[in-house]
Amino acid sequence: MLLLVQLIYIGAGTSGRLGVLDASECPPTYGVDPDLVQGIIAGGFSALLKAKEGAEDSLTLAKDDLRSIS
Repeated sequence: MLLLVQLIYIGAGTSGRLGVLDASECPPTYGVDPDLVQGIIAGGFSALLKAKEGAEDSLTLAKDDLRSIS
């Protein structure tokens, strides 16, 4: 029996950045497939470098982010 598990970190601001960072460290540290561990930050990739105020309050954007992962 094959059990496929996916770990998704999702957050906003500093906690979102730390989640993305931790997700990026899982493959080299634990040898897991990079597709199995993903980090999502409110506001998208650019929010890693510059705060996107209000992105954490959008239910629509959060749903879109979760739907976009494969």
